[in-house]
Formats: sequence, structure tokens, C-alpha cells
Amino acid sequence: MVAKDYEMRKMFKKYLDDGPINIREAFYGGRTGPLKLFHKAEDGQKISYYDVTSLYPFINVSTRYPVGHPEVHVINMDVNWTKPEDNTYNTALLKLFVIPPRSIDVPVLPMK
Repeated sequence: MVAKDYEMRKMFKKYLDDGPINIREAFYGGRTGPLKLFHKAEDGQKISYYDVTSLYPFINVSTRYPVGHPEVHVINMDVNWTKPEDNTYNTALLKLFVIPPRSIDVPVLPMK
């Protein structure tokens, strides 16, 4: 996509990586916009809402975190991860620049 789109290529050339990871920048609040305003439930159908942001304290208790002084590896490479198994850094904190699909109803990532 970058090879074909002149404007995008220009933007990427101007992109400046602002340094190492700041962990506080990684946590965002949840989505607040309605994705569907009305749903008529079928007989016996259960409608649920999951507030993933509120799972944060549970995840802190039940999940392993990297500990100790970080080992910083600067690896500037293009990757094409399309499924979780593609990421070989399973216990690392990563700072990534994501190019989302062009036509999508719900954003891949929030924007600060």
C-alpha cells in the first residue's frame, strides 16, 4: 500500500519515532460509541455487554508481566502479522506502528 500511495509514502518518510516505550501511553479507555442501537433478542437469546477496560485489575493479578530492568532491542523491520501466532515476541512489550485496513467500520486501535 505504501509503495502505491504517494501521500502515504510522504507521510511515512516524515514519521519520527519519538523514542522508547512509555508504558502509560499503552493503556486506553474502552470504546464508548454504540455499534448497534437496537437488537431484538430471539427467544432464549442472551444479550451481553463486556467492559474489557474493567478487567484491568483482574489481569494485573492473574497475568505474568515482564520484570526487571528492560533489555531494549531496536528492530526496525516490516512485519505482516495477521494472527496472534505471527508474533514471536510472546513476553515482550512492543512499540509498533500499525497500518489498519482502509475500509473498516470499527477502528482497529483507538487514537489519543
